[in-house]
Amino acid sequence: MSETLILTGASGFIGSALRKKLSGKMQVFCIDITEPEHTYANEKWSILDVTDKDQLNSWFLQQKKDLPSIKTVIHLAWYYDFSNIVNPQYQRFIDGLRCLLDLTEKHLTEEVRFIYSGSMAALPQTRPGIKLDEKTSLQSSWQYPTSKHEASEVLKKSKIRNQVVELVFAGVYSDACELVPLFNYIENFRKRKFLRFFFPGDPKHGLTYVHLSDACDAIIATMQAQNLVGAGQHTRIFIAEEKPVSYHHIAKTTTSLLHQSFLLVTVPKFVALIGAFFLYLIEKNGFLKPWMIQYADEHYEMDVSKAKQLIGWKPFRSLKSCLPSMLEIARDRPQDWLRANEKRPWRYRN
Repeated sequence: MSETLILTGASGFIGSALRKKLSGKMQVFCIDITEPEHTYANEKWSILDVTDKDQLNSWFLQQKKDLPSIKTVIHLAWYYDFSNIVNPQYQRFIDGLRCLLDLTEKHLTEEVRFIYSGSMAALPQTRPGIKLDEKTSLQSSWQYPTSKHEASEVLKKSKIRNQVVELVFAGVYSDACELVPLFNYIENFRKRKFLRFFFPGDPKHGLTYVHLSDACDAIIATMQAQNLVGAGQHTRIFIAEEKPVSYHHIAKTTTSLLHQSFLLVTVPKFVALIGAFFLYLIEKNGFLKPWMIQYADEHYEMDVSKAKQLIGWKPFRSLKSCLPSMLEIARDRPQDWLRANEKRPWRYRN
């Protein structure tokens, strides 16, 4: 294990899967505020808050003798919820990113590659048949993608001498789903909620996804790629499946696998907004919030040719092919389905 890397967010959704793939292959300095469920022999763990500058600075000083062996910094740690309420955590993570970039330049060699996980949510939506690429400007919308947009600006404006690679991920899902919006959409059908019959907007629109295993492979490919970007330069790379999956396809497949009749009625967004408002009054802890209606039929298609060219990566799985087996878990093993998905945080957290 000649190569060593720093991994923040190491006990999270992507971080845990990435550590499993790296087990026995690389030495990993793992950083997270949460204890991991599983650890591997090649890991050295530190439980700390990456938004705390003093903790980060102390960590680098404590690891001083091991720092020359570091080849990569992978920054996955971030905050998100679906409340769309202004939360100081977002600014803390943006400031923490600035600090981590500065400490990378200060303590690590200039050959170290800094890899950051961006989000499709910060991209502007497009139309069917029109793909977004890395030249597309990011935009601010609700709270989480706004923070990712601001983080991308920090990366671009950073003056560190290291290579900075921003991997922009589509919606990352696992065999058991574990993607909050997709899980809640499927739950409407599994629980036979009345609102499953209605869709605000165009159901032929859809999102682009990427399987967790493929996402991890993209990170590893980025670590290993040669001549990826010049020293002191920043580049974005889209990590996604090549085709989006429409809301109509997910609804039709879900009703078929759950042995339900398929019916999907398109309703104007202002009607859906009224309905969402009344649902929110009844069930304030539910996932659906009135603000979500305007984004209900967002459409994203992403050009992944740059990933193929620069890091030799392409997706091997697709949501369309994985969806039937995912739904079988929801139908036949509901306890496993809920156990996997309900641990994914999405509510407002202080």
